[in-house]
Amino acid sequence: MNRNGIVGKSVFKIIFRHFSGRLNVSISGQSAFSPDEPALSLYTIPSFRNLHSIQCNVMSYHEYQPSGTLHDYIDAYWTLSTASTGAPYNQTIFPDACVDIIMNLGDTCLQVNDHTVLHPGNNYLVGPMSERSQVVNPPGTRLLGIRFRPGAFTSFYKSPLHEITDRIIEFRDRNILAMAYTDKHIITRIDHYFRQRSASGTTLLSIMNYLQQCKGQVSINKLAEMHHMSIRTLERLVKNSTGITLKKTAGIIRFQYALKQLKAYNAPDSLLRIALESGYYDQAHLSNEIKKYAGLPPSALLSR
Repeated sequence: MNRNGIVGKSVFKIIFRHFSGRLNVSISGQSAFSPDEPALSLYTIPSFRNLHSIQCNVMSYHEYQPSGTLHDYIDAYWTLSTASTGAPYNQTIFPDACVDIIMNLGDTCLQVNDHTVLHPGNNYLVGPMSERSQVVNPPGTRLLGIRFRPGAFTSFYKSPLHEITDRIIEFRDRNILAMAYTDKHIITRIDHYFRQRSASGTTLLSIMNYLQQCKGQVSINKLAEMHHMSIRTLERLVKNSTGITLKKTAGIIRFQYALKQLKAYNAPDSLLRIALESGYYDQAHLSNEIKKYAGLPPSALLSR
């Protein structure tokens, strides 16, 4: 597969990394399109900047950047669709400390981790992930998603995220789902909807931005001092807003940075350098952390 998403074989594997969007996907499956069948896209949205796109014989994926200051809270709006015929394919998603609202606009059910089913016509809240997830996407998949930056979901919704860590539940905001069935300007409508809501949590936003800038490599004591609060208050604030502990949040951010380096260097002899740049003690430490979050050793990610 080249950088434009062209796949020459009917059986394929894809791994791509979009660091600014913190999207990590591994896809495998059968080719579902004929060579002259047009690529799928849920909507045509010329007014929004296309952050990232992948189109191939099996699926079409697009990300769109929110407008104005919403980008501080919402990482991206995204759409994913598959061909109407062909075999299902598997999708592996790695932890990123984000929270997603996902609307299933297709006619088929999606299966996540062998025990969760996303039914058609419903919207779902995907809680913060501390481990990788496996998704089976059948033919005819049509998804619309909103990915919130780490800690930003609670700026719009007062939901206890720690109760849904590594879980997916039906989401109560039916207004968004209703908008999804209007017209091709759905992204514009959703963007306007969130601009009208009152976002809060600027202190947390500052904390999360600093964690991102430091690639998760920061002293908790220093972070508490910078924001003029006790360590206990800081840890409680982060857990209430992200659903996971401050230590784990920093660990996932560091993992994401290391993952980006693995894809950039793509050479086995660079593992020690990646480990040190990412804040790990040594190559063994890097390997253990990558296995914990990705379920694979670093060398396996290098080879894809």
